[in-house]
Amino acid sequence: MIVKEPEIMVVEDDTRARMLLVEILRAAGYHATMAANGEQALELLEQQQFDVVITDIRLGAVDGVQVLYAARGQPQPPAVILLTGYGSLDSAISALRVGACDYLMKPVEPPEMLQCVARAVEQQRVIQRQTRALQAIAEGFALLNDPEPPNTTTVVNDRYLEVGNLRLDRFRHMATFNEQPLHLTPTEYALLYCLAASQGRVLSYCEIVRRTHGHDVNETEAQLLLKAHLRNLRRKIDPAYLVNVRGAGYMLVAPGEQ
Repeated sequence: MIVKEPEIMVVEDDTRARMLLVEILRAAGYHATMAANGEQALELLEQQQFDVVITDIRLGAVDGVQVLYAARGQPQPPAVILLTGYGSLDSAISALRVGACDYLMKPVEPPEMLQCVARAVEQQRVIQRQTRALQAIAEGFALLNDPEPPNTTTVVNDRYLEVGNLRLDRFRHMATFNEQPLHLTPTEYALLYCLAASQGRVLSYCEIVRRTHGHDVNETEAQLLLKAHLRNLRRKIDPAYLVNVRGAGYMLVAPGEQ
């Protein structure tokens, strides 16, 4: 089996430091991509999936913390290592609190950085394995825990659930839109099924997570968990089907039948 090289993004506005970091990473066998500022980093995050992001905190208009938040919003969030030349215990603790995997002081010695990256890569592998397991469990919860669908949802025998031009196959865990197959992750399918089974009814973020993931979280945590998946679904079906009711949650509708 071919093992894919870990994808690392280095975000550093100092050209010399950026080139040095990338050179060290590539020599260690990583596939490294460079971003000269926060804006470039945000663009790259939308275009490519990374395992680890190494970013300076002080970058300009879009700083390293903003890059970190953008990374956390990705469907498969990379681990983020923050770099700074202005460190203190308080700033290190703050970095970890906002979700950084690790925090390094500049200038960082190559062995220290490589050890940090290796830990982050291994952490990502563990998370990915856990995520795959949780997605399977989440899908099962969505199928088992959903209430009977309301009358506005069309059930075509026991196998198919239809909402407008959207059709979900309960047996194969697949979906089509306008008769074209949708390429969904297990979590996206579970989320779509959850909303379709309650078509026209607003479900809170917490309720959606409870049905799709099987555990209770607060509203803020629920929004963070669902944000990327909902964004991806809007790209895959007509976004008019997914209605965000501000302050309440989400519901699925068939636009022509409202």
